[in-house]
Amino acid sequence: MPIKFDGELLGSSSSEARGNARWTDISVYADNDTGGYLVSRVGRSLVVHDGPCGNFKPASPPVHLLDYHVACTFCEPPSSPSSLVYEEVQRQSAQECPDAWTTIDALRLRSKEDDAWFVPTNSALALRMAANHDDKIRDALRKSMRTRWSW
Repeated sequence: MPIKFDGELLGSSSSEARGNARWTDISVYADNDTGGYLVSRVGRSLVVHDGPCGNFKPASPPVHLLDYHVACTFCEPPSSPSSLVYEEVQRQSAQECPDAWTTIDALRLRSKEDDAWFVPTNSALALRMAANHDDKIRDALRKSMRTRWSW
């Protein structure tokens, strides 16, 4: 279901890269109604499946295999152009953030290796772009770089 709000796009970035079958688009918006922010994440994928596979469950009708699709390495769907396969569904989320600090925190992740917090490059680019358009994010970002975690 789409989210409707009165806002302005402050910054966005995508981790899409040649050779990657999955990526995430990040957008940071100023919410004019609340004075806060909204962080949007959209997970995109070119991966297709033969049917239920691991954590994937078909959520849409099958489609014909296209040139840009990437076969799942686990279930190995058929590869002929007339084959019917199941696309992964976009994963979308939005998080309301009451202030700049919460917005920065919303874009942090915890490392699986050493349990340390970090801001992925994709999120950092969106935040830096947002900081060019919003003084509160700029100030919080500068302070956080000195006191909370390194980039």
